[in-house]
Amino acid sequence: MKQIVIDTWNADIEADLSRAIKSGDMCDVSDYKAAIDNKEALLLGVYEEGKRICSQVVRFDENKHGCELVAWATAGRMTDGSIIQEFTPFLIDLAQKNGCVAVRAHTHKKAITKLYERAGWVLKEYVYGIEV
Repeated sequence: MKQIVIDTWNADIEADLSRAIKSGDMCDVSDYKAAIDNKEALLLGVYEEGKRICSQVVRFDENKHGCELVAWATAGRMTDGSIIQEFTPFLIDLAQKNGCVAVRAHTHKKAITKLYERAGWVLKEYVYGIEV
């Protein structure tokens, strides 16, 4: 049985998140660590039989609609299911307990969008950018 917990930073988590970051991403692993250290973000871990199989960094964003829980970065080695399917019920519960109006995630990876859709997420916006 899998268990999701608030986790602590370590070298393995740093390595997993570093592999998940692609060139052109707005953040690097040091940004995630700093946000966790400053209590601006939480590190979640999925464990099975005492072994961490995946991690996710989440943060709370305030905007004109209220508080949103943001799935900021996800990485791991799950082989029997979608990371997103594992985290979705937990994120909804965490958001509700913290008075959030929504849970949000951003990705530029087409394959990841399919995993979000299978877990019940819906597309809310397209985000474009230009380097200056």
